[in-house]
Amino acid sequence: MRRLVTRIIPAAIVVGILVAWTPRVRQTGQTAAGGVTRPFVESWQRLATGVSGAFGGLLPGRRSAAEEARDLATKLREAEARLAETDALRRQNNELRIALALPPHPGWRAVVAEVIARDPVTWNRGFRIGRGSDDGIVVGSVVLNGRFVLGRVAEVSKASARVDTIGNRACRLSVVLADGGSVGVLWGRGQLHWREAPECTVNYLPKDITPAADGLVLTSGLGGMVPDGLIVGRVSGPALLQEGTHAYVRIQPAASFRRTSFVTVLCRTTSTTP
Repeated sequence: MRRLVTRIIPAAIVVGILVAWTPRVRQTGQTAAGGVTRPFVESWQRLATGVSGAFGGLLPGRRSAAEEARDLATKLREAEARLAETDALRRQNNELRIALALPPHPGWRAVVAEVIARDPVTWNRGFRIGRGSDDGIVVGSVVLNGRFVLGRVAEVSKASARVDTIGNRACRLSVVLADGGSVGVLWGRGQLHWREAPECTVNYLPKDITPAADGLVLTSGLGGMVPDGLIVGRVSGPALLQEGTHAYVRIQPAASFRRTSFVTVLCRTTSTTP
């Protein structure tokens, strides 16, 4: 046995020298060595993988299934939040496009304003916009959501203004029933309905009036502060007698009171006199 070992060792040294100095022989030796050792390495890797899978939950550096589920739930909520932001931006862009595409009114200038404050309790009665007297806005200016009347400016500062919607009893607007031409005064009933448009009425109509069902209600233009022909809403009920001297009708506003981010304010130009 010793003689055999004594013979093998010198032979191994000679082979090592040849492998080190001859590239082709070195490559062949590496391939042969890899072929001999590969089965042992692969078996060890499979064993290590099996042990890690079986005891991974017990190791301190391994995350549990509950932790991974929490991480996935967090990522899902983040993705939903990003999607909601995208939807909000898309809606705001649509509002801006509608506002900028408003048909021109001779003698009037359209000012697009962002809604900067809104009370969650009285959201359908009023809000504040980020434009004011520096932008030519004055008290009484009509405020539109798209092409529909939403309210009027009630208070103005240099950089902002407060708007009362047509659902507010303090907002008064001269209107005309498109069917028949009867003129009346519109204001809100002041009642709050969660997630619903406020109730409005057209008052001081002739007591013998018979309005058409679903008939259009438009601005009359009387007073010079609001252009005529703007859509306010539609008749939603029969005429009712009040105090025996005049009638009133309920209307359904055409403007949307929910999710309003931008509005358009129509201001008189300086070259036009009322």
